[in-house]
Amino acid sequence: MGVILSRSLACLVLVTFTLGAAAKPAKTPEQQLLELDDQQRQMILKGDAAGMRKLAHPDLHINAPTNEVLGREEFLRRLDQRVIAFENHRRVPEEAYITGNVGIVMGREEVLPTATSESGKLFGQRELARRYTNVYIKEDGKWRFLARHANVAAE
Repeated sequence: MGVILSRSLACLVLVTFTLGAAAKPAKTPEQQLLELDDQQRQMILKGDAAGMRKLAHPDLHINAPTNEVLGREEFLRRLDQRVIAFENHRRVPEEAYITGNVGIVMGREEVLPTATSESGKLFGQRELARRYTNVYIKEDGKWRFLARHANVAAE
């Protein structure tokens, strides 16, 4: 009797775990890309240059809303020194798609630059509505941040 009960309990546990796993659908590649894009946003907000260094592709280029193009090392330097710094950074992705090994996320964002940041000095310390496009490339099974364009939206 104890053997039958033990086997029944083991089967019940196995079925429960199997059904639980089946009930949770796998994330689509686009959902995974959106999660990565949000991690990138959080790195910017926190000034996490070390994390960004790991995510940034060696050929990263950014067309910045400060009217200049930044290469990877200049971007990381500015992030580390808080030249690029925000008190708040909200992002609303409107489109995410993948073609081959390239992933693109487009949308709008609202940022509040710090007073001493480059954007704060250029635009004042006020909330800015911006449009953005982030480009990622998948190499060796890993997404890397390749390019970005952001501009302050017309009011």
